[in-house]
Amino acid sequence: MNTTKIEWCDYTWNPITGCLNNCDYCYARSIANRFAGGGYGKELGMFFSKYKDNAFSPPYDLAEPHFAKTKDGWYREAPYPFGFVPTFHRYRLSEPQILRKASKVFVGSMADCFGDWVPDEWIKTMFAACQEAPQHVYLFLTKNPKRYESLANNGTLPKDSNFWYGTTVTDPSMPWFASYEHNVFLSIEPILAEFKQITCNGRAPDWVIVGAITGAGSKRHHPKEEWIQTIYDDCERLAIPYFGKDSLEDLCFDAASQSYPEAIAAHLEGSK
Repeated sequence: MNTTKIEWCDYTWNPITGCLNNCDYCYARSIANRFAGGGYGKELGMFFSKYKDNAFSPPYDLAEPHFAKTKDGWYREAPYPFGFVPTFHRYRLSEPQILRKASKVFVGSMADCFGDWVPDEWIKTMFAACQEAPQHVYLFLTKNPKRYESLANNGTLPKDSNFWYGTTVTDPSMPWFASYEHNVFLSIEPILAEFKQITCNGRAPDWVIVGAITGAGSKRHHPKEEWIQTIYDDCERLAIPYFGKDSLEDLCFDAASQSYPEAIAAHLEGSK
Protein backbone atom coordinates (compact mmCIF):
# COMPACT_ATOMS: atom_id res chain seq x y z
CA MET A 1 0.00 0.00 0.00
CA ASN A 2 1.53 3.29 -1.08
CA THR A 3 0.59 6.93 -0.80
CA THR A 4 0.20 8.47 -4.22
CA LYS A 5 0.13 11.67 -6.23
CA ILE A 6 -2.94 10.45 -8.16
CA GLU A 7 -5.43 13.14 -7.25
CA TRP A 8 -8.60 11.06 -6.96
CA CYS A 9 -7.35 8.47 -4.45
CA ASP A 10 -5.39 8.34 -1.19
CA TYR A 11 -3.44 5.12 -1.72
CA THR A 12 -2.55 2.66 -4.45
CA TRP A 13 -2.52 -1.07 -3.75
CA ASN A 14 -1.05 -3.59 -6.17
CA PRO A 15 -1.70 -7.22 -5.23
CA ILE A 16 -1.50 -7.78 -9.00
CA THR A 17 1.09 -6.11 -11.23
CA GLY A 18 1.73 -6.28 -14.95
CA CYS A 19 -0.38 -5.93 -18.05
CA LEU A 20 -0.49 -7.15 -21.65
CA ASN A 21 -2.50 -4.28 -23.17
CA ASN A 22 0.68 -2.67 -24.58
CA CYS A 23 -0.64 0.93 -24.61
CA ASP A 24 1.96 3.25 -26.08
CA TYR A 25 1.36 5.92 -23.40
CA CYS A 26 1.58 3.53 -20.41
CA TYR A 27 3.45 4.99 -17.44
CA ALA A 28 3.23 1.74 -15.46
CA ARG A 29 5.14 -0.39 -17.96
CA SER A 30 8.11 1.96 -18.01
CA ILE A 31 8.23 2.04 -14.20
CA ALA A 32 7.96 -1.75 -13.84
CA ASN A 33 10.60 -2.41 -16.47
CA ARG A 34 12.91 0.17 -14.92
CA PHE A 35 12.78 -1.65 -11.59
CA ALA A 36 12.55 -5.16 -13.01
CA GLY A 37 14.81 -8.01 -12.11
CA GLY A 38 16.66 -8.84 -8.95
CA GLY A 39 14.35 -11.23 -7.29
CA TYR A 40 15.94 -13.53 -4.78
CA GLY A 41 13.49 -15.84 -3.06
CA LYS A 42 12.86 -15.42 0.65
CA GLU A 43 15.79 -17.68 1.54
CA LEU A 44 18.02 -15.74 -0.91
CA GLY A 45 19.09 -19.07 -2.31
CA MET A 46 17.87 -18.83 -5.89
CA PHE A 47 18.50 -16.06 -8.41
CA PHE A 48 15.82 -14.91 -10.82
CA SER A 49 16.74 -13.12 -14.05
CA LYS A 50 15.09 -10.00 -15.37
CA TYR A 51 12.11 -11.58 -17.13
CA LYS A 52 12.31 -15.35 -16.86
CA ASP A 53 13.63 -18.00 -14.53
CA ASN A 54 13.77 -21.73 -14.01
CA ALA A 55 11.33 -21.89 -11.12
CA PHE A 56 8.28 -20.01 -12.43
CA SER A 57 6.36 -19.49 -15.64
CA PRO A 58 4.03 -16.58 -16.36
CA PRO A 59 1.66 -15.51 -15.04
CA TYR A 60 3.75 -15.46 -11.89
CA ASP A 61 2.21 -16.24 -8.50
CA LEU A 62 4.32 -15.23 -5.50
CA ALA A 63 3.55 -16.25 -1.93
CA GLU A 64 6.55 -14.33 -0.58
CA PRO A 65 8.31 -11.15 -1.65
CA HIS A 66 11.47 -11.33 -3.73
CA PHE A 67 14.56 -9.28 -3.09
CA ALA A 68 17.07 -7.46 -5.25
CA LYS A 69 20.71 -7.03 -4.36
CA THR A 70 21.79 -3.38 -4.26
CA LYS A 71 25.15 -2.02 -5.38
CA ASP A 72 26.34 -1.80 -1.79
CA GLY A 73 25.55 -5.46 -1.14
CA TRP A 74 22.28 -5.01 0.73
CA TYR A 75 18.94 -6.52 -0.26
CA ARG A 76 15.71 -4.63 -0.88
CA GLU A 77 12.28 -5.92 -1.76
CA ALA A 78 11.88 -6.15 -5.53
CA PRO A 79 8.45 -4.68 -6.40
CA TYR A 80 8.52 -5.97 -10.00
CA PRO A 81 10.85 -8.99 -10.10
CA PHE A 82 9.52 -9.98 -13.53
CA GLY A 83 9.05 -6.50 -14.95
CA PHE A 84 5.60 -5.92 -16.42
CA VAL A 85 4.80 -9.63 -16.77
CA PRO A 86 1.50 -10.29 -14.89
CA THR A 87 2.34 -11.24 -11.30
CA PHE A 88 0.20 -11.98 -8.23
CA HIS A 89 1.80 -10.77 -4.99
CA ARG A 90 -0.14 -12.78 -2.40
CA TYR A 91 1.96 -11.41 0.43
CA ARG A 92 0.36 -7.97 -0.15
CA LEU A 93 -3.21 -9.16 0.46
CA SER A 94 -3.24 -8.12 4.13
CA GLU A 95 -2.17 -4.54 3.45
CA PRO A 96 -5.72 -3.04 3.44
CA GLN A 97 -6.31 -4.48 6.92
CA ILE A 98 -3.10 -2.93 8.20
CA LEU A 99 -4.23 0.50 7.00
CA ARG A 100 -6.78 1.37 9.65
CA LYS A 101 -7.76 4.85 8.43
CA ALA A 102 -10.68 4.72 6.00
CA SER A 103 -9.23 5.70 2.62
CA LYS A 104 -9.86 5.78 -1.11
CA VAL A 105 -7.76 2.91 -2.49
CA PHE A 106 -6.96 2.57 -6.19
CA VAL A 107 -6.53 -1.16 -6.76
CA GLY A 108 -4.10 -2.06 -9.53
CA SER A 109 -2.37 1.17 -10.48
CA MET A 110 0.44 -0.97 -11.93
CA ALA A 111 -1.77 -3.52 -13.67
CA ASP A 112 -5.00 -4.28 -15.41
CA CYS A 113 -6.42 -6.63 -12.79
CA PHE A 114 -9.24 -7.66 -15.12
CA GLY A 115 -7.27 -8.48 -18.25
CA ASP A 116 -8.12 -11.76 -19.95
CA TRP A 117 -4.74 -13.13 -18.81
CA VAL A 118 -5.62 -12.75 -15.10
CA PRO A 119 -6.93 -15.97 -13.53
CA ASP A 120 -10.37 -15.83 -11.89
CA GLU A 121 -8.83 -17.09 -8.67
CA TRP A 122 -6.57 -14.03 -8.42
CA ILE A 123 -9.55 -11.71 -8.80
CA LYS A 124 -11.72 -13.56 -6.28
CA THR A 125 -8.88 -13.63 -3.77
CA MET A 126 -8.31 -9.89 -4.27
CA PHE A 127 -12.01 -9.17 -3.71
CA ALA A 128 -11.99 -11.26 -0.53
CA ALA A 129 -9.03 -9.27 0.79
CA CYS A 130 -10.97 -6.04 0.15
CA GLN A 131 -13.94 -7.38 2.07
CA GLU A 132 -11.67 -8.13 5.03
CA ALA A 133 -11.06 -4.37 5.32
CA PRO A 134 -14.49 -2.82 4.66
CA GLN A 135 -13.53 0.62 5.98
CA HIS A 136 -11.99 1.60 2.65
CA VAL A 137 -13.49 2.57 -0.70
CA TYR A 138 -11.97 0.39 -3.44
CA LEU A 139 -11.59 1.87 -6.91
CA PHE A 140 -10.95 -0.64 -9.69
CA LEU A 141 -10.04 0.22 -13.28
CA THR A 142 -9.84 -1.83 -16.46
CA LYS A 143 -9.73 -1.52 -20.22
CA ASN A 144 -11.51 -4.86 -20.41
CA PRO A 145 -15.06 -4.19 -19.16
CA LYS A 146 -16.22 -7.55 -20.58
CA ARG A 147 -14.47 -9.15 -17.60
CA TYR A 148 -16.69 -7.17 -15.22
CA GLU A 149 -19.70 -8.37 -17.20
CA SER A 150 -18.54 -11.98 -17.09
CA LEU A 151 -17.99 -11.84 -13.35
CA ALA A 152 -21.36 -10.15 -12.83
CA ASN A 153 -23.14 -12.75 -14.94
CA ASN A 154 -21.75 -15.62 -12.87
CA GLY A 155 -22.46 -13.84 -9.59
CA THR A 156 -18.85 -13.21 -8.54
CA LEU A 157 -18.65 -9.43 -9.00
CA PRO A 158 -19.33 -8.05 -5.50
CA LYS A 159 -22.12 -5.52 -5.11
CA ASP A 160 -20.58 -4.03 -1.96
CA SER A 161 -21.38 -0.33 -1.67
CA ASN A 162 -17.68 0.52 -1.24
CA PHE A 163 -16.63 -1.23 -4.47
CA TRP A 164 -16.41 1.05 -7.52
CA TYR A 165 -15.86 -0.46 -10.96
CA GLY A 166 -14.21 1.91 -13.41
CA THR A 167 -13.51 1.61 -17.10
CA THR A 168 -10.66 3.46 -18.76
CA VAL A 169 -11.71 4.94 -22.10
CA THR A 170 -9.73 7.28 -24.32
CA ASP A 171 -12.25 7.79 -27.11
CA PRO A 172 -16.03 7.30 -27.44
CA SER A 173 -15.72 4.07 -29.45
CA MET A 174 -14.46 2.17 -26.42
CA PRO A 175 -17.04 0.16 -24.41
CA TRP A 176 -17.52 0.59 -20.68
CA PHE A 177 -19.18 -1.33 -17.89
CA ALA A 178 -22.70 -0.05 -17.26
CA SER A 179 -24.63 -1.67 -14.41
CA TYR A 180 -27.60 -0.72 -12.25
CA GLU A 181 -26.46 -3.09 -9.49
CA HIS A 182 -22.89 -1.81 -9.06
CA ASN A 183 -21.14 1.52 -8.62
CA VAL A 184 -19.59 2.38 -11.99
CA PHE A 185 -17.36 5.20 -13.19
CA LEU A 186 -15.44 6.35 -16.23
CA SER A 187 -11.80 7.33 -16.30
CA ILE A 188 -11.40 9.29 -19.52
CA GLU A 189 -7.62 9.42 -19.39
CA PRO A 190 -5.87 10.24 -21.50
CA ILE A 191 -8.67 11.87 -23.46
CA LEU A 192 -7.76 11.47 -27.13
CA ALA A 193 -11.03 12.40 -28.87
CA GLU A 194 -14.27 14.29 -28.41
CA PHE A 195 -17.07 12.60 -26.45
CA LYS A 196 -20.52 13.62 -27.68
CA GLN A 197 -22.19 11.86 -24.73
CA ILE A 198 -21.18 9.81 -21.71
CA THR A 199 -24.10 7.39 -21.44
CA CYS A 200 -24.26 3.73 -22.41
CA ASN A 201 -27.64 2.21 -23.33
CA GLY A 202 -29.28 4.96 -21.33
CA ARG A 203 -27.13 4.33 -18.24
CA ALA A 204 -24.97 7.21 -17.03
CA PRO A 205 -21.85 6.53 -14.95
CA ASP A 206 -21.92 7.42 -11.26
CA TRP A 207 -18.69 9.40 -11.57
CA VAL A 208 -16.46 10.73 -14.34
CA ILE A 209 -12.72 11.41 -14.15
CA VAL A 210 -10.99 13.24 -17.01
CA GLY A 211 -7.27 13.73 -17.63
CA ALA A 212 -4.89 14.67 -20.43
CA ILE A 213 -1.87 12.68 -21.50
CA THR A 214 1.34 13.73 -19.76
CA GLY A 215 4.96 13.08 -20.58
CA ALA A 216 5.91 11.73 -24.00
CA GLY A 217 3.35 12.59 -26.65
CA SER A 218 1.50 15.14 -24.51
CA LYS A 219 1.91 17.98 -27.02
CA ARG A 220 0.82 15.82 -29.93
CA HIS A 221 -2.28 14.58 -28.07
CA HIS A 222 -3.21 17.72 -26.18
CA PRO A 223 -7.03 17.79 -25.84
CA LYS A 224 -9.16 20.62 -27.13
CA GLU A 225 -10.90 22.85 -24.63
CA GLU A 226 -14.32 22.11 -26.13
CA TRP A 227 -13.82 18.37 -25.54
CA ILE A 228 -13.48 18.98 -21.82
CA GLN A 229 -16.30 21.51 -21.71
CA THR A 230 -18.69 19.10 -23.43
CA ILE A 231 -18.02 16.38 -20.83
CA TYR A 232 -18.28 18.84 -17.97
CA ASP A 233 -21.60 20.22 -19.28
CA ASP A 234 -22.95 16.68 -19.75
CA CYS A 235 -22.03 15.82 -16.17
CA GLU A 236 -23.76 18.98 -14.96
CA ARG A 237 -26.89 18.16 -16.95
CA LEU A 238 -27.03 14.59 -15.64
CA ALA A 239 -25.93 15.48 -12.08
CA ILE A 240 -22.84 13.28 -12.33
CA PRO A 241 -19.86 14.20 -10.13
CA TYR A 242 -17.00 15.35 -12.35
CA PHE A 243 -13.31 15.18 -11.47
CA GLY A 244 -10.88 17.04 -13.72
CA LYS A 245 -7.27 16.06 -13.11
CA ASP A 246 -4.57 18.67 -12.66
CA SER A 247 -3.34 17.99 -16.20
CA LEU A 248 -6.40 19.93 -17.44
CA GLU A 249 -5.98 23.03 -15.32
CA ASP A 250 -4.62 25.18 -18.18
CA LEU A 251 -7.54 24.38 -20.51
CA CYS A 252 -10.58 26.05 -18.97
CA PHE A 253 -11.94 27.08 -15.59
CA ASP A 254 -14.58 24.35 -15.40
CA ALA A 255 -11.98 21.65 -15.99
CA ALA A 256 -10.46 22.36 -12.58
CA SER A 257 -13.59 21.12 -10.79
CA GLN A 258 -12.87 18.05 -8.64
CA SER A 259 -15.93 16.35 -7.15
CA TYR A 260 -16.56 12.94 -5.61
CA PRO A 261 -19.80 10.93 -5.42
CA GLU A 262 -21.64 11.53 -2.17
CA ALA A 263 -21.65 7.77 -1.56
CA ILE A 264 -17.85 7.70 -1.36
CA ALA A 265 -17.69 10.54 1.15
CA ALA A 266 -20.51 9.01 3.18
CA HIS A 267 -18.80 5.63 3.40
CA LEU A 268 -15.51 7.11 4.52
CA GLU A 269 -17.22 9.31 7.09
CA GLY A 270 -19.23 6.37 8.42
CA SER A 271 -16.08 4.26 8.75
CA LYS A 272 -14.27 6.67 11.05
